Amino acid sequence: MKKMFTTVMILMLIAAVGVLQVVTEQNAFAASGKSLYNKSCKSCHGAKGGGAGGPDIREESFNSFKKAVKNGKEGMPAFKSLSSSSIKKIWKYVHI
Repeated sequence: MKKMFTTVMILMLIAAVGVLQVVTEQNAFAASGKSLYNKSCKSCHGAKGGGAGGPDIREESFNSFKKAVKNGKEGMPAFKSLSSSSIKKIWKYVHI
């Protein structure tokens, strides 16, 4: 019984470390989007996407967001130079 308890505890610890690593990677990905967001989006969409003259972008699906960034939308200029990866980072930053 003690051996089984020890095994279960070790497996739980391994799982917890795995979850922590995934969360850390997601946060790092989003953090890299913060500087891109501040440079390209913040002046119109506010500190975290809630709108500051431009619309609230926090409820946008990724596909809708990407299309708007690449093509422009309702007075927003197109940001054709942003890569798909950069757009994904910005979107993650706004949604975390």
